Amino acid sequence: MIYLGDHLRTRVAVCGSDEFIIKTPNAEGYPPLRPGQTLQVGWDACDCRALDA
Repeated sequence: MIYLGDHLRTRVAVCGSDEFIIKTPNAEGYPPLRPGQTLQVGWDACDCRALDA
């Protein structure tokens, strides 16, 4: 986890890759993530950008 003031950036393993970074609020009401914790990730379609390989 990397502390960036109002949010945290956390590296998580997704589909066999551990290069996935999520951004979560660092605020009351958002419980901290724990190592080894299983969670569901998702995002709005308007927040996505597909890049040609």
